[in-house]
Amino acid sequence: MPDAEGGAEQWAVRASVLIALLLAIGYGLLAGGVREFCLDDAWIHLAYAKSLRLGEGLSYNPNDWETGFSSPLWVVVLAAWPSDANPVVSVKLLGALLHAATAGLAATLALELARPRASEGDPSDANRMWRRSGPIPLASITGFAGLLTATSPTLLQGASSGMEVSLSAVLLLACVLACVREQWLLAAITAGLAELARPEFLAFIAVFATVLALGRRQPRALLAIVGAAIGLLAWVAYCQVVSGWPWPNTAYLKVGQPDLASASAYLQAQVLPDQPWLIGLGGVVLIAAALVADLAPDRDAVRRFDLLALVAAYVLALLATALSRPLDPAVLIYQSRYFAIFAAVPLVVVALGLARLHRVLALVVLLPIVLVTGIALPHALELQRAQERGVALLHGGPARFVRRELASDAVIAVEGAGALRYHTPRSMTIVDIVGLNFAELAHAPTDADKACVLVHRQPGWFVLPDHIAAALAKVFVLRPVEAFVDPHWAQITEPREVRVWLLAVEGVQPKWQARCGAP
Repeated sequence: MPDAEGGAEQWAVRASVLIALLLAIGYGLLAGGVREFCLDDAWIHLAYAKSLRLGEGLSYNPNDWETGFSSPLWVVVLAAWPSDANPVVSVKLLGALLHAATAGLAATLALELARPRASEGDPSDANRMWRRSGPIPLASITGFAGLLTATSPTLLQGASSGMEVSLSAVLLLACVLACVREQWLLAAITAGLAELARPEFLAFIAVFATVLALGRRQPRALLAIVGAAIGLLAWVAYCQVVSGWPWPNTAYLKVGQPDLASASAYLQAQVLPDQPWLIGLGGVVLIAAALVADLAPDRDAVRRFDLLALVAAYVLALLATALSRPLDPAVLIYQSRYFAIFAAVPLVVVALGLARLHRVLALVVLLPIVLVTGIALPHALELQRAQERGVALLHGGPARFVRRELASDAVIAVEGAGALRYHTPRSMTIVDIVGLNFAELAHAPTDADKACVLVHRQPGWFVLPDHIAAALAKVFVLRPVEAFVDPHWAQITEPREVRVWLLAVEGVQPKWQARCGAP
């Protein structure tokens, strides 16, 4: 019998992997739409990966060694992953494989957490209709955790976004699993890699490892924090050596003053509503059941605080991430992706709660989760397809036009600097006017100083949306050449028309020429 049960549990893990893989492939590649990513930032990471593959280092333009990316590990993975001139399919396939690994790790983690609890049955529970009596159904818990992860709209979108979401989720679960198994060296290594995938992991790992160390009275759990700190310090050292600044350009442009009100508003508007386990309320009941059972005062000496550590780390990591940058509740995946990397964590605890409820009650609380997931998935897919069309129109369209129509040595200043850098000849110079890929601009102290940096860069062309074009028309003499329009730009909660212009630079306004000392 134990062998049969063990076989069922392993089959539950394998089924989770297969379902996740098929769903991610269908979601990202087969369910209609255009061959594009939902964020232009995916092309920025690919541009750095291309430079690395061509022997030009981690450069934006050839050999400029900019720090315009926040996930160095993802850039390295993309550089090693086989791709061609149009890598959308291959990168989305990589995301699907990583999503399958995420589901498999979630199922395995749930199984690992459930096993020590499988022999903890309490005969008195048989008289409590709201609690389960008898052995814990390990295969059901394993499969449920994997299935919840496989069908998560947040994780499916992340898997096909071309970004580091799935890689980060895999490393986070791998680190947690290593900690639960008390494989401390592996935990430290995966924590370091996780930090190189997304810097937001440090808050999660710090809380999780600290609670685990205190609960298990196992100080070696703190090695995970050491690993994460080493990963972060390695990234800081690289940035310092390359750019003279300890953080990548993105940190200086996106990090703001902590604001609890705006952090809470964004979480309520764009993060938590995308979690079927929370909106369906059944997941909240299951998490509560799992925590109550684990923390009950009559529990025996095997109490490990694993679930408390997971829940505390998840909540505090969301809050720390939200407080680390300015957020706009109207902005969708461009900002919500920072939180998607943690999405699998509560799903594991939800699955553990399944073991603590009477079968009938468990079915009752599961039903709304299933219904909300069934409603959310088609909506998430429709939204992502609209976002992909927007990237194709406003980023891919200008990139193709510039490659076809402009001189191969053109200097082009752009807002949205991913697809244009990736798809244009290496002999072209692409200037990122936001400063994400242009350290001098990122560290210019005022808007006037930034304008002068652009003036001295002497671009011959701009590719800009309306509102930025209007601002820069005060500095440069601009002539419209071509317009690119998305009538239903879907990166915000209320879609609107957005127009991007290709503008020829015919000179600098006299006032700014004198102010900047331009030739």
